Amino acid sequence: LHVQLAGLINGKNHPSDYRGIFKTSEVDANFFLINYLGHTQESNKTFTEVSAIDILDGKISPSIFRNKIVLVGTQTKEDSGDYVYTPYSRELFKNPKLNIHANIIENLIKNNAIVKASRTFDFFLTLFLTSLVIAMVFRTTPVRGVAFTSICALILVVAGLLSFRYLGVWIFLA
Repeated sequence: LHVQLAGLINGKNHPSDYRGIFKTSEVDANFFLINYLGHTQESNKTFTEVSAIDILDGKISPSIFRNKIVLVGTQTKEDSGDYVYTPYSRELFKNPKLNIHANIIENLIKNNAIVKASRTFDFFLTLFLTSLVIAMVFRTTPVRGVAFTSICALILVVAGLLSFRYLGVWIFLA
């Protein structure tokens, strides 16, 4: 359903048209890593929410829905099934499923899901950095070797964070 809704906006109608979509052998389904637009918790509204009561009472103009995808559902504190855990919060009743579905559809429309760096890239990055550190450690004093290793580690972490934040690419740092 998410792909069909996004396809109405961007014209992409097949899951393989989207960035980052992958399948697993255990389940016959498509997956991708959600690039959240912001915190998913209720207190941080990323998407406009409208109460059904306000619509029925005429407090909300129907024009607010023009050219929009509208998700309809519940968010009650009585039903934990209306909420899920996300990377932003592991607290119960904090992350409405409607918000997660809105993020999924937004990712598909913008085609900006998170992509994992390939294992080959990770292998060669690790090989390069390890070779560089070993070469430097053997050619310098122990203090400079530790300092160089620390600087390389810091550069790798910062590069990984920047890559994730601005390019949507997840580099495995372990």
